[in-house]
Amino acid sequence: MGRGFECGDGWFRLITCLCEALDGAIAQEEMPPIVVTQVKEKFGNLRFRYRGGNELSYGMVRMAERLSDEIDETTGAWHPANDEWRDKQ
Repeated sequence: MGRGFECGDGWFRLITCLCEALDGAIAQEEMPPIVVTQVKEKFGNLRFRYRGGNELSYGMVRMAERLSDEIDETTGAWHPANDEWRDKQ
């Protein structure tokens, strides 16, 4: 990977889970192999760039990128952007 990881340790578990899910799908031959080219933070969200894969890998990566908005990049603490559901309980 050219630039390596350019994000905080708080997303370590998220990135690890994403990579394990991608590896599992590749091992089960549900998608072609991928090559990760860059992992970074941009505008407060995870950016996970890769080559290869298919619609399944696209969905997995987009979900992880969306979840990164809810996880503190530095500490890994959960901080939902929308806590309105808690107020209704």
